[in-house]
Amino acid sequence: RRWYANQMRRAVLFAVILFVATAVHAAFTSGKQLSQGCGKRDMAGEFFCMAYISGVLDSNSQCGPYTFSLREAMGIVASWLAADPARQNLPGSEVVVSSIRERFPCKSR
Repeated sequence: RRWYANQMRRAVLFAVILFVATAVHAAFTSGKQLSQGCGKRDMAGEFFCMAYISGVLDSNSQCGPYTFSLREAMGIVASWLAADPARQNLPGSEVVVSSIRERFPCKSR
């Protein structure tokens, strides 16, 4: 039980560090980096992907509030990138916004 608690603390600390680092370097994340992070099924890839998506959606909330989970958003982004490998050359923020809006178009207000 103690081992599990230590692992969870490490995971939370890693997530916080990764989230801060992602927010600071958001403009430097590419579609390729998102494809690698969102396509992996490991803790580090998922934390990176979900933290980045969360940051982009929070800063581009014109279409919100969103009714899907971050895990669902991660799948949407990964599928959108896999559908056309050329999309990996786009900036990460454009990948997130475009893939989400394609799946959930903005409604008129």
